[in-house]
Amino acid sequence: MGDIFVYMTRHAPRLLVPIAVAIALMIGVAFAVGSAPFTADAAINHGQLVPESPRRDVPVVLDGAVYAHARLGDRIFVGGDFQQVALPDGTVLDQAYLFAYDIDTGVFDTTFTPVLNNAVRALEPSVNGDALYVGGRFWKWDDKFPLRVARLNADGSLDASFQASASAAVMSMAVSADTVYLAGDFTDVSGVARSGYAALDAATGAVDPDFVFDVGAVGSQIARGVVLSSDAQTLVGLHFGREINGTSREALMKVDLSGATPLLADWEVDWSGQQGRRECLTGLRDLAISPDGSYVVVGGQGGDNPPNCDSVLRYELDATGIVPFTWSARMYSSVFSLAVSDVAVYVGGHFCAAPKNGAPLGGVTSDWTGTANACDVNDPLAGQNPSVKDPDGAVFRKQTAALDPVDGRALDWDPGSNNAVGVFDLTLIERGLLMGHDNDRFNEILTGRSGFLDFGVAADTTPPVVTIDLPGNGAIIASPAVIEGTASDDRILESVTVRVKNITTGEWLQSDNGTLAPAQADVTPTVTTTALGEVDWSVAVTSTLPPGNYEVRVFALDGVGQTSGTLISSFRIPGVARCAVELNADDQPVISWVDVTDGTTTSVAVRRDGGWLATGAADTGSYTDLTAAPGTYEYVVRWRPDGVVSNISCGTITVPVPTGNACTAVLNADGHVILDWSVIPGITNYQVRDDDGWVATIGGTTFTDTAPTIGDRSYVVRHRLGGTAVDRTCAPTPITVPQPGGGGGFSCTAVLNADDQVVLNWSAVAGVDTYQVRDNDGWVGTVDNAVSFTDVDPVAGDRTYVIRYRSGGTRIDQTCSPDPLTI
Repeated sequence: MGDIFVYMTRHAPRLLVPIAVAIALMIGVAFAVGSAPFTADAAINHGQLVPESPRRDVPVVLDGAVYAHARLGDRIFVGGDFQQVALPDGTVLDQAYLFAYDIDTGVFDTTFTPVLNNAVRALEPSVNGDALYVGGRFWKWDDKFPLRVARLNADGSLDASFQASASAAVMSMAVSADTVYLAGDFTDVSGVARSGYAALDAATGAVDPDFVFDVGAVGSQIARGVVLSSDAQTLVGLHFGREINGTSREALMKVDLSGATPLLADWEVDWSGQQGRRECLTGLRDLAISPDGSYVVVGGQGGDNPPNCDSVLRYELDATGIVPFTWSARMYSSVFSLAVSDVAVYVGGHFCAAPKNGAPLGGVTSDWTGTANACDVNDPLAGQNPSVKDPDGAVFRKQTAALDPVDGRALDWDPGSNNAVGVFDLTLIERGLLMGHDNDRFNEILTGRSGFLDFGVAADTTPPVVTIDLPGNGAIIASPAVIEGTASDDRILESVTVRVKNITTGEWLQSDNGTLAPAQADVTPTVTTTALGEVDWSVAVTSTLPPGNYEVRVFALDGVGQTSGTLISSFRIPGVARCAVELNADDQPVISWVDVTDGTTTSVAVRRDGGWLATGAADTGSYTDLTAAPGTYEYVVRWRPDGVVSNISCGTITVPVPTGNACTAVLNADGHVILDWSVIPGITNYQVRDDDGWVATIGGTTFTDTAPTIGDRSYVVRHRLGGTAVDRTCAPTPITVPQPGGGGGFSCTAVLNADDQVVLNWSAVAGVDTYQVRDNDGWVGTVDNAVSFTDVDPVAGDRTYVIRYRSGGTRIDQTCSPDPLTI
């Protein structure tokens, strides 16, 4: 089969992540949705090989060939050039080129029966699962005329807002969040010159002016495939030309999408070094990219002529310059389709053998010189099979194979196909592998042109998720109320339940969305699909709810009965604005207001006796006047509903003269006066005063006068309230401050030393740092921070020595003993 050239391809691996499915359908207070998430083969990590036996319950394509598959939500889409489909009960339907079935039940989707006039070659779901892109040779869809490329809505209808066309067949597509990349035989797209490759806006279909990568002239067959890395930063294209935009890029190109504009990467393969100087560039059929985006594989047909023809080659994507293949796996005959998971490179085509042994780095899996052009793929014992001719180098594989990604050797997997020409499509999804060919059996099982190797439905362990977006938790809103949120599930979103309770009265909003009653009830949400498996829900209350505090409770169920758990949020509908004032335990006015908001007012002004006092938050509800001196005051709260000034009277109140605010004065052992007084709420500074006036300013409620004036003294603690001075007299009043050192507490001695000098020593007085030494004639010396002094030249005779210091402004003399001292 190596010299039979059939120009067909499969769609490229896709950039998608698992998301939930389904279109909401209101049923009572709940809505039913579809089943199961999907993931594309550009990010597939199965951890194991897919099963070898296909499902038997899916529709059977009776004729033509299947070239493309895609999963969108709970449906599998099948595209090709067929005309008829048979159901499991034997019913034959005239359904050409495209149809869909349920992924779990296999039931043919009778709601999706588009009428196309030519083949489908590529199918790609959008990243968020809300659309399906279709490419091929068609130019008529029902009564519309999309030229070879179209976008379907999630319900399968044609998206008229997506406007794009191609001058010839679209053979492959890849999709990112905002862009659809095309590869095909076209030379212009939507009237814009593009040779082989193009990029479209994913929503509108507009041609991307920055994505220009034209394949050099090669005839009618231009580009075969395009794939994206899982992070959408790298694109690789497969084409029949030797140049891109006039720059040498034979067979493959790599485009860097990480910057502001796409750039042709410094990455090029050499396709020229082949045995017998043969070239199979135009025999290339497919490429696929690894889940981690580190490498691509490419394959095609061409006379069993390794390392390029009738082979699968791996190329590393992180290399630069001229990039050699990592390995070449000889398949002995035509390769038409490829797909890559984490554990295998899947190969489909028209071959009868695969490599038994791995290839060394940069080498081929077999250098056996024989050819397999005429091998009988249905008979593993046929003499011309490579597995018979070269049993040490080849193993029998019936048109399907799985290769080890590391070295290209065949893995133990062989479902087989009875195709006439080849297996044209391999599409990996998280559930398994979808295969398309041109006959009726995979693994000897009647499947028609489409086979599904299905892992089966995995256990659903992820519960749904709900949000309450409006009103915000704790919000104050006007009535009638509007309550909104979202709900989503990774598979089947079965229902959303909303309940609203008036906490003030204990009543529940009823299912009519307008009345309140004691019985708990579920209200009916309006549901809008935003993406597969994701909905916006809303409840528009039809009547004016009475003022009060309300609670919203929302939960969702998925298809297996898992609940999101009940999410609770609250809001308040205000009544008539009111305000009051009363004294607290400290005789301070407390102004309290309720319902002083219209849902938008955020602040109020508190006024006293006609003047501004403070600004408070509308929803705070109270303010304490810490500055009100004894007297009578009128308070008002001012706000602006709808921008109009409104004053709410809080009434008048009398602040009494403070009583019971004690202050005590105590004399300690050092002769210091210690004052303690009770705190006045809102006061941060106190003045300490005595008979002579100001003594100190204190932030706390205690003070020690370390230098009190001797005698009877009265102390007062003063604070200001509302601009008025308030004095508290400390008890006892007066307090008697004795002379320091009095009562024998002070001592001073005078001693004559051997040099006839007088040595004085005295006891320290607390709080005193400076002492004067005096004798009969007056001042002798001054001592700082010491309690001794030597008079080195005393006057002869009887002398009296005195130590003088000041305490609290009072001069104190202490006589030294003996008195007099005879010198």
